[in-house]
Amino acid sequence: MAAFSQCYQLCGAIHALERMQASQLEPNVVSFNTLVNAQARVCDTAAALRVLDSMRSQLVLPDLVTHAALLKSYAGKGDFTGARQSVDAMVAAGHKPDLACYSMLQSAASKLDEEGRAEAEQWILEDMARSRVSASQLSHRMRSATAGSGARAKV
Repeated sequence: MAAFSQCYQLCGAIHALERMQASQLEPNVVSFNTLVNAQARVCDTAAALRVLDSMRSQLVLPDLVTHAALLKSYAGKGDFTGARQSVDAMVAAGHKPDLACYSMLQSAASKLDEEGRAEAEQWILEDMARSRVSASQLSHRMRSATAGSGARAKV
């Protein structure tokens, strides 16, 4: 039922965007972010990327919310590589990842095997240091998450 509800919401958002365009109203970053976020909620990263392409083709610049929604989509699928690329794109666009972004990265990393998880978590902590984001809350979360699985995070 939840999946049906999410699909209905997404279809409604797409329809609203189409109506805006038919009425010659220009969608803005909030309009597009709504669609990207709807796609991210159902982990349809390919569709979210198509919305991002459409956004850019209409000269609407993605903001931190756009990038965070894409990150959420990758993290929900356990795609650490995609999540990391999303953070790289966020930084390249001039946006600073926050603790919530790193938490989503950690969520994606937690789905990797032990060796991959340790490497991913090391990259996360190093990137947080480069971005000057406090690692204390996230590193505690990493230690707690890996303690139960027998893995040790490098902190």
